[in-house]
Amino acid sequence: MSLYGLTSAPASQELLKKLGKHSVGVSCLYINKPEDVDLEVLEEMIRISWEAEPGEC
Repeated sequence: MSLYGLTSAPASQELLKKLGKHSVGVSCLYINKPEDVDLEVLEEMIRISWEAEPGEC
């Protein structure tokens, strides 16, 4: 699963450490299956990206 725009927000860097099994590209987050990650952490990363002003991420 590819998720775009979740890794570039400054707050996301700390959350990545808590996420679980994943890999990161330039601004992409890759996970194999939802069971590999902490879904609450992923939800927080999505919320941060959603609320970010254009250009912050």
